[in-house]
Amino acid sequence: MDEFKDKPPVLVDIGASACIHAKWKDIAKWSICIAFDPDMREMDYIGKEDKRFKKLYVFPDIVHESINGEIDFYLTASPQCSSILRPDKEALQPWYFAGLFELNDKKKFKSITLSHVLNKLAINHIDWFKADSQGTDLRLFKSLEERIIKNITVAEFEPGLINSYIGEDKLWPLLKFMDTLNSFWISDVKIKGSQFFPAELLKKYLSPFTSKLISSAVKSSPGWAEISYLNKMETVTERRQLLFAWITAMIERQYGFALYVADKGTKLQDNRIFSELITITIKEFKKSSLNSGLLKKAFAKLFHMFKLRT
Repeated sequence: MDEFKDKPPVLVDIGASACIHAKWKDIAKWSICIAFDPDMREMDYIGKEDKRFKKLYVFPDIVHESINGEIDFYLTASPQCSSILRPDKEALQPWYFAGLFELNDKKKFKSITLSHVLNKLAINHIDWFKADSQGTDLRLFKSLEERIIKNITVAEFEPGLINSYIGEDKLWPLLKFMDTLNSFWISDVKIKGSQFFPAELLKKYLSPFTSKLISSAVKSSPGWAEISYLNKMETVTERRQLLFAWITAMIERQYGFALYVADKGTKLQDNRIFSELITITIKEFKKSSLNSGLLKKAFAKLFHMFKLRT
């Protein structure tokens, strides 16, 4: 569509190590991706994915809310735990995954702000904001201009629930801030975590073999959250933004919201495509319903009852 040719979706990925975001695979070829991660140990996928995006910009820099310059960066045993914040060794001590946060090195890295990068690339909007910065997601989001925040369609964060880093952004202030904006709703929350099992007790009472069973034998407790917000689209009347909101709603399998957006689009002057999107949404909803385990169980139960009666 012309809307996306003239103004491609902009996807921002802060803390982009390990792999491309699975939800972006179907929209990558039309999109501009801006990825950041100063710890490049798990960024091998970047070269392979370059051709998948319309354009891919990779910055091996720290994204900071205010500093364009240099800043300390703590390199941990796991690249996915490296951060500008020092790991809270004392608070992490009781947790089984504490070893991932073991400090390997502290180095100076170049830091840049999101505003600086957007200006440098001559980009004035973000459609999908994804942050896994290890403790600074909220402050980075808040550093964006108000007009950019207002028009973001999807915002994803990974805030902490326990003290993994000193001075980190937690889940509760994120919830409070997003609530004050009153322009986003929570589409999904996944609670992730680790087992309460201090390393000293592990060494004292368990053999190396039985130690490996902790992940499967001991209940995991909440440690952080993966939370996704969708823009409510209450005041949006721009065709392009409504189209992208429908696309993201379908990716998220939020069929009710997809219908809401498409129905809103039918009220625009150029509304032909939105009627088609309503039809597609209902079709996909029905297909998803047929594929759901719950419906399969219901059919199986009905079939069993029918067999008993015959």
